[in-house]
Amino acid sequence: ELQIILDQVEQAILEIVGVEPTGKMNLATLGNRIPQHLSAALKANGVRFARYIRTLSSVSVSGTTVSLLCEAPKPAPVARGFRRGEFILAMKAKQLPVEDLEEVFAVLACVHNLLRTSDRQSESPCALGNKLAPRSRGFLNTHRARLIELLSEFPSVFASVNVPTSNTSHVALVDSAAPLDQSILAPFYPAA
Repeated sequence: ELQIILDQVEQAILEIVGVEPTGKMNLATLGNRIPQHLSAALKANGVRFARYIRTLSSVSVSGTTVSLLCEAPKPAPVARGFRRGEFILAMKAKQLPVEDLEEVFAVLACVHNLLRTSDRQSESPCALGNKLAPRSRGFLNTHRARLIELLSEFPSVFASVNVPTSNTSHVALVDSAAPLDQSILAPFYPAA
């Protein structure tokens, strides 16, 4: 059973680091992005993540930087290059292809699921970014879109809430019982 967990952790590491444009990531950031159930399983079996990762043949660890040694699947090339903030503007102007809007929905669904299953009912944008699925994070990175800016375009689903114990606003669901429906993207589809 431990070997299955270790294989799943290695696969998660390859996915997470693989979507990074440089193929490198800080060890602490990578540790934060490993799914919690795998992190808990490692801890329950007495395996330290930082020590385990140094035993893998698919990555190298130099100081606190983890680099891929093998060819990991790269995200699909982006047809159009965006500068910071342009992706949201293009979405508002209904200039995104349907494929990009489907990826946007996948990101929204991932965040929606994370918030529904959160114990606190809200998460900081940083925590959401760390917990986001590697494919969704890779999509946002390649399109240079900020998660918080994307979520703010959907005020009927996601709300910004103040948390007394935090200096930053957190993201929460407006109605945690309501399912997420693709119809929320209707205002952003290009005119036929």
